[in-house]
Amino acid sequence: MLVITGRKKETLNLGGEKVSPRLIEEVLMDHHSVREALAFTVPSEFGIEEVWALTVPVDNLDEEALHRYCRERLLQAQVPICFINVAELPRTASRKVDRHRLDAMVRGLAGPGA
Repeated sequence: MLVITGRKKETLNLGGEKVSPRLIEEVLMDHHSVREALAFTVPSEFGIEEVWALTVPVDNLDEEALHRYCRERLLQAQVPICFINVAELPRTASRKVDRHRLDAMVRGLAGPGA
């Protein structure tokens, strides 16, 4: 049986396994210090897709505690390796997450090759 959920462009390919970013985002937002989160992938220097996350913290974010929290609830490949704290997620005029702006933000943070 084949079940397709979400949009193809919103599906993360982690080592051949297709994962909805919403799964990762829900775990992140279940943590008491994260108000909003957005999971996405960035290619490593070796071309391997790695999970990163934009997080809107409630207050001060203890990244090590958040990493531990994620490792207890997600598969290893699904745990974000990098958290980028932002005041708000990039959104369109209709308040949907603006993935085009996200791509530009990440390229600026990740440097060349991303």
